[in-house]
Amino acid sequence: MSPEELVEYGVAIATRPFGDRSANIEESVAALTQALDRLPAAHRYLRGYAEYQLGMSLQERLAGSARDNLAAAFAAYERCVAALDGLDSMEASDVLGMALGNLSSLSMAGGEVESGIAYAERSLRHLDKEFHPRAWGVSQQNLGAGYQARETGDRAANLRRAVAAYDAALTVRPADGPEPVLHQRTMMARRHATTALARLGGPGPAARRELPAELVRAERAAHAYQQTGDPALLDTAIEAYSAALSELDESEDPDWWGSATNNLASCYARRRSGPDDVERAIAGYTAALRVRTRTADPLRWATTQASLALAYLNRKMGDELDNARAAVAAGENALVILNQVNTRQEWLGAVHNLGLAYVVLSERAGGRGDLADLSRGISLLETSAANLSGDPVQDRQLHFHLARAYQAVEDLAEVDRLTRIEARGRALRHLEILRELSRDEPAQWRTMSDTLVALAQAQASERDPVRATEEFIAVTEASLESLASAPNAEAFLRINTGLGAAYMRRLTGDPGDNVRAAIIAYERALSVAEPGSVRLAEIHRGLGDAYRAAADTETARSHYRAALAGYADSDRHDSRAAADVFAQLYASRTRRGPE
Repeated sequence: MSPEELVEYGVAIATRPFGDRSANIEESVAALTQALDRLPAAHRYLRGYAEYQLGMSLQERLAGSARDNLAAAFAAYERCVAALDGLDSMEASDVLGMALGNLSSLSMAGGEVESGIAYAERSLRHLDKEFHPRAWGVSQQNLGAGYQARETGDRAANLRRAVAAYDAALTVRPADGPEPVLHQRTMMARRHATTALARLGGPGPAARRELPAELVRAERAAHAYQQTGDPALLDTAIEAYSAALSELDESEDPDWWGSATNNLASCYARRRSGPDDVERAIAGYTAALRVRTRTADPLRWATTQASLALAYLNRKMGDELDNARAAVAAGENALVILNQVNTRQEWLGAVHNLGLAYVVLSERAGGRGDLADLSRGISLLETSAANLSGDPVQDRQLHFHLARAYQAVEDLAEVDRLTRIEARGRALRHLEILRELSRDEPAQWRTMSDTLVALAQAQASERDPVRATEEFIAVTEASLESLASAPNAEAFLRINTGLGAAYMRRLTGDPGDNVRAAIIAYERALSVAEPGSVRLAEIHRGLGDAYRAAADTETARSHYRAALAGYADSDRHDSRAAADVFAQLYASRTRRGPE
């Protein structure tokens, strides 16, 4: 194909309404890149147009790192501007205006407020409101957001410019237009700007011309933590947000108070130095929702709900099943709004968290989990897998959670044997992907993923279970030292529970040695199991079997009683498991007579 045909093809495949979206975008990037390699520098308009389309495809790209894709898109838009600036044609002016608008959006997203304002103002000099109303509205929205966030110059004048820009955007974003969510977003931003402007002229402590110094310090520390991961910065942010909140009033400063309360909760959720931090995070998110309402501030309401869902998943206090239900409810709330808004990062995070919440809900319900809920969770996680973030930590977590999801299908009492076999295979596939993603990571990640794959292979093997069990035991025993510092407690628990079960069913070696090894593995799992969890009951059941095989009847009975207590909650009651444990308890009774 000629360069011109390659450009045409790159645009067409990017907007193709069917087929694999990620593959289409990759073809578009390849075609446009090839066209630009062949286009002479003298063909300024076509080169500028191709760079603009390449930037669009890179922004929409699903493969690779989202950060790298956005940086590449920014560079493409800059090359587009360089190629088209000064060309005297309507077509060139239109493309130049849209590229500048996208540069404004990316600058604002990266916190470059002054650059965002400058690009938006340049964009509006080229865009025609009548012919490109959507792009014109985006640039007006960016201009308003820039002036609203601007920290230099006269605060009141900046806010008045922001309100004027929002009013202009609303002329092409009517409430009954084709994209009502854009109208809602602009109205929300305008409401914040007018409220802040009114406060500037009001009496008393609310008459602030600048953000409180402690709030500025907190935001800088929190941002620096996200860049470096230094825990000391997180402590600084918590201290500064707490100090700022002592100066802010919920009724007089709802915007600042809500942001500070939400962000303080996020700092506690990230720190998680103990169960109290998670409780503080839940309390903070819940309090922030008093001012971040769905009606007045739908986007922030949704992102806070998504954060609340993850906090409930990490909660150690309270009933674990109730926590999982609360996580599902908050996650569903978040997606009501995020499904309508083009905020890729927030949407992907909310989809992942909600999918995990459904999986955890099923796990904590034991064999009485709901297949429909679990299927919903798997569907959400598979959606995340089709839109990988490019962040290696997040991508590893996603495949581990998908493996957990398919393993949870195996645990359901209602599924048939073929469904269990299929679920085992899918779980193993995601664990193998996890292993590949861990190859360049620290030793404990590589060890953990290798051992999880071996465990899944042992559980899935029906043709040669003896060999699979031996291989799993060998891999795990060789990795025990590294596994002691495993970065994921759930994985550590699964591996050691599986190792205990493997020793109990082992057909080779000394039976007494196998039983003693099983007890040691179950005890390691017991050390990280959450109190009151069904997994804790299953570990006690395994220990009961092991001590019974070791002829330690009293210890076996104490573990069987602990297992029965774990199954006793009616919401999580697994009648088959409880009946089996009761039978084992009865069989282990001595001749002393009934208790």
